Amino acid sequence: MIYQRLTVRTCARYAAVISPVVTLISGLIFFSRLLGDAASGAIPSFILGQLFLLTLIKYAPQLLILSVFTGVFIAMRRAFDQHEMDAWFSSGLGLHHFIRPVLLFALPAAFFVAIFSLYISPWAVHNINNTRAAAAFNINIDSLPQGQFGTAPRKTHSYFLDEHNTLFIANNKKDEVIFANGFHRENDTTLHLIDGSIFHFATAENGDENGGKQTLDQMRFGSIRLSLPTVDAAGVRPRAKTLSALNWNNNSERAELTWRLALPLAVIVLVLVALFLSPTHSRINKRFGFLSVIAVFFFYLNGLRLMRDQVAQDIVPGSIALLLPPFLLGVLIFLLYWQHKR
Repeated sequence: MIYQRLTVRTCARYAAVISPVVTLISGLIFFSRLLGDAASGAIPSFILGQLFLLTLIKYAPQLLILSVFTGVFIAMRRAFDQHEMDAWFSSGLGLHHFIRPVLLFALPAAFFVAIFSLYISPWAVHNINNTRAAAAFNINIDSLPQGQFGTAPRKTHSYFLDEHNTLFIANNKKDEVIFANGFHRENDTTLHLIDGSIFHFATAENGDENGGKQTLDQMRFGSIRLSLPTVDAAGVRPRAKTLSALNWNNNSERAELTWRLALPLAVIVLVLVALFLSPTHSRINKRFGFLSVIAVFFFYLNGLRLMRDQVAQDIVPGSIALLLPPFLLGVLIFLLYWQHKR
């Protein structure tokens, strides 16, 4: 059908124009946040580029959804404003006939959103967490100053390198001090310590002969590998699991899986909302119409996040959280179509 090919081509053209704009605006926001973290000392400046690219990959599903949603809305509203839809309606077509071409355009986008949300974005989150965790204890072996104290970002650890290249590391959360006569970094998350001791300060139990007193435990080692501070020290979320590793019986993992599955479904539902919003908003202020579309997108996305949190707290079942937001938007679609038929 001519109208189907024309609709798919027009929606794709507008989505292609909008996508770079959405990515640019979002990228500026992400980069400004990372600059703020670097200025506060939370992350070193040399990982800004890596974190920026990973952040864009992390949010790629949401950016693609927004581009497709606004592309369909602008394409259909333009058809109404230029009276193209009047010509189609006079030939016997109704607004419901455009559901098929809109879905033909949205289904490939939903497929790519599914690939990103289920596989690629979790990989990006995992690497963001690892990068931030390694940066939380960022000891640069080549430039570590001798005879000076240093602190890791967020003050989780303190360290000191004396003139004999003996490294002292103080864990400020565990009352623990480690010294090593030799060391080298194996990778971003592991430090190899050679020939040293671990000193642990503890308060003895009241029943002990040293009850209530501070005790010092020492453990000698020839070679150990120290895992650099992970999520709790870096202040980031736990690493994302692969799709096959998620357990539906675990609340937090069920919530994560619900969120990942909800994003591809959001593409289908939101393009239908855009289709039935276009005739309504073609008769009112254009700026208000576009802002209302953006509001629908952010309300829906925040609703998905709310459902994810409710599932994580075991308040709402995962199946309800997955189906309730699309059902509510389905009600909105029905009301918009009913208003159009009037």
